[in-house]
Amino acid sequence: MGDTPQDWSEANRRWWDERVPIHLASDFYDVEGFRAGRSSLLDFEVAELGPVSGRSLVHLQCHVGLDTLSWARLGALVTGLDFSAPAVKAARELASSIGQPATFVAGDVYQAPALLRERYDIVYTGKGALCWLPDLEAWADVVVTLLRPGGALYVLEFHPFTDVFGDEDLTVGTRYFHTSQPLVWDTPGSYVDREAATTHNRTNEWGIPWGRW
Repeated sequence: MGDTPQDWSEANRRWWDERVPIHLASDFYDVEGFRAGRSSLLDFEVAELGPVSGRSLVHLQCHVGLDTLSWARLGALVTGLDFSAPAVKAARELASSIGQPATFVAGDVYQAPALLRERYDIVYTGKGALCWLPDLEAWADVVVTLLRPGGALYVLEFHPFTDVFGDEDLTVGTRYFHTSQPLVWDTPGSYVDREAATTHNRTNEWGIPWGRW
């Protein structure tokens, strides 16, 4: 099983690699609708970040690139980074299929500065990304390194309070605060299809220490 950060990352990567085709085929991601012009961004994201035309944007933990390419459709010069090679391959293919210029890079988010060797006007990360990170301070250092002077970080994230309670009632089921050790889950399927047949089901996740921010 392994209990080092590298072991945790590899287990998570295998989980995401296996689920790429499940996600691409799902109604949840609605890839065909996206190809037809649907944006995956929420209205308030676009309003809060403001005009992005001509601005460089890097999307950390971009998965299959729908949000990344939605920003590109609004005129941003986009780069997406994800540790799942199948996800990056899917993102590149999707960009090509809609004729949208974009760069997608496979690699660990903590290695982003060395992998990308660029600085950006905007660093963006979307829903469900931060819980996969064992070290948020190191991640914040990455963000600082990636941003140009005067640049902006935009984070859209679920509040960790929503994960504290059980699925059936208000019984406290998991811890709230971030610790060095992950919460370990072993659950088949995916959030887009709980019945999907999967082999790599172990994940390692962390709470988010909002009180320290």
